[in-house]
Amino acid sequence: MNLETIRNVLIDQQKELFTPDSEELVREVDLEYHLRVPEVSVITGVRRCGKSTLLRQLARRVKEDFNIHYLNFEEQRLDSFDVDDFRIAYEEFLSNVIQDKKQILIYDEIQNVPLWEKWISSIANKKNIKIFITGSNSSLLSSELSSLITGRHVDLHITPLSFKESLQRYPEYKTKNIEYSTDYKLFLKKSCDEYFKFGGFPRALLYQDTTILGNYYEDIVERDIALRKKVRNIKALKNLGRILASQNGRMLNQSNVSKDLSLKSVLTTNKFINYFKETFLYSEIKLYSKSAKKQTRGHSKFYAVDPILAKKTGLYYGDTLYWELENHVFNELSRRGYEISYWHPYKGLEVDFIARDKEGIDTIIQVCVDLSQDETYKREIRAIEKAKVAIKTENCLIISYFEQDAVTQAKCPYKIVPFYSWASNY
Repeated sequence: MNLETIRNVLIDQQKELFTPDSEELVREVDLEYHLRVPEVSVITGVRRCGKSTLLRQLARRVKEDFNIHYLNFEEQRLDSFDVDDFRIAYEEFLSNVIQDKKQILIYDEIQNVPLWEKWISSIANKKNIKIFITGSNSSLLSSELSSLITGRHVDLHITPLSFKESLQRYPEYKTKNIEYSTDYKLFLKKSCDEYFKFGGFPRALLYQDTTILGNYYEDIVERDIALRKKVRNIKALKNLGRILASQNGRMLNQSNVSKDLSLKSVLTTNKFINYFKETFLYSEIKLYSKSAKKQTRGHSKFYAVDPILAKKTGLYYGDTLYWELENHVFNELSRRGYEISYWHPYKGLEVDFIARDKEGIDTIIQVCVDLSQDETYKREIRAIEKAKVAIKTENCLIISYFEQDAVTQAKCPYKIVPFYSWASNY
């Protein structure tokens, strides 16, 4: 690239780096740990979830102690940037900083630069340099990168805002009553309604505008999947995305989907699904079974990185509150580091989630909007009772949307907690 262009980009992006956005929220992420360790910090997450904002916040906080080199490769002027240009940009940065200070190197959406791994590998061991790289694709940690900097990187996955993080924009949350007052509960309920309306993408939630979610989706599908993976059948790819959105949280028969899309092979469908997973648009969970064969044969379920994005891109009719609730519960369990599966021994009996913690302890989690209807109550309890015997666990939880009345709470043998309470108290 032309040196003058690189120089201008560095100047412009440095200004952007240190310009605060009045709508920023603080994320519940331990960046202090990443500052302490010498390894390369690899930050991944779906586009527009807040990775860049997180690093801008870090840069502003430590700018007095570090020289900060920043390049955001979403910048159009860097479209022709290649691996050799890293050194040119770095040397230009060094010519304008105090030499005896430690350095932080931030490379945003680095997967846009071919062979970027070679540059990172070449400087990863240098003293007094801390490197942060971000990317919107899980293949960022490819086998090639792993072999180049084996044992020299630490990972951090960022998602759209959790419900708890979304509460930080309200003064009521910052001055919350320790006694969990009635007023505070009303505040949580109102905030939960907003969270379910606008989702967790920072811009959509803070500006209360979900129209941009469709643009996010199209950008990811066209740029990160179709273009990067050289997909020829773009129509089938986009239709598959609509199916995943419409079937959000439901069991997916990939053979039937292949026929619906007129694809010759289930392998092609599976390949396309993996592309959606790589860009973090969807996560997959499998059937709970102690038999690997049964687990493999069982249909998978897929959950969107944000249920409101799925709602904007799929075909939905009528009330979708249950599927949104189930999706939000899945996302929260995933944030908390659980290994998640579902239990479905036969038709008419299902437990939404079996959540296994890091100690290998299973918890049965049933999701239900409202348990006040007797038929619904009996169905959910029956599924839990059967699963307890099969899975051999006493840990059971029901997560609802609405707070249940005293009668329902009294007769239920298991803890029932509304989402707004469960998701805000971790």
